[in-house]
Amino acid sequence: MRLRDFAPRLSDYREAWRLARGPVMAVVLIVTLLRVGASSVQDSFYPVYLQSIGFSATLIGLLVTITSAVAAFSSLSVGFFTRLVSPVWLLIITGMGSIIFVSITPFQDNFIALAIVAICRGMCMGISQPLMLSILANASGAGSLGVAAALRTTANRLSAGLTPIAMGYVAHIFGLTESFLIIGGILLFGLLLVAGKVWRNPHLAKEDAGA
Repeated sequence: MRLRDFAPRLSDYREAWRLARGPVMAVVLIVTLLRVGASSVQDSFYPVYLQSIGFSATLIGLLVTITSAVAAFSSLSVGFFTRLVSPVWLLIITGMGSIIFVSITPFQDNFIALAIVAICRGMCMGISQPLMLSILANASGAGSLGVAAALRTTANRLSAGLTPIAMGYVAHIFGLTESFLIIGGILLFGLLLVAGKVWRNPHLAKEDAGA
């Protein structure tokens, strides 16, 4: 290992840009941005909202745990669902579910309803996570898998950094409850654009994710 191995190389960035321009890779990266945006809402403003309507820290923590636990187990069902639905379409559908089930939080005012929504969101999160990884691996090839993973990580960090700031600004202007609907609507609209792109290019939906 040499010191220059730690220095950024222009060739790596060119390779990353080339991969990102691929149609399937672009779909996965955009879905990643939007899906992580919904996760950022849950990680930041979801507990704040629940506390504002009187939920204790214990109940809030339990709801978050429910989502994570369901996500862990539902990821095992990816193979089953990809036999029924194209991996790319399944990624889009579960991405939409992730956004919708966090955006409707203000419409639930009791623990049971919120727990049901948390279960549904956990299922969408659990299914979409391995799908993103498998589609990325298939689209990039073994030789560029590291670059593809780095692209996805960049998309994660970008969305996780920008979404809370945007939602905070929206909440300051329109209110906390309305911010869930506005940010959720923007994220969902972005996914609808991706779905329209895939619909107009059916070959994208036929990519094998290797799930």
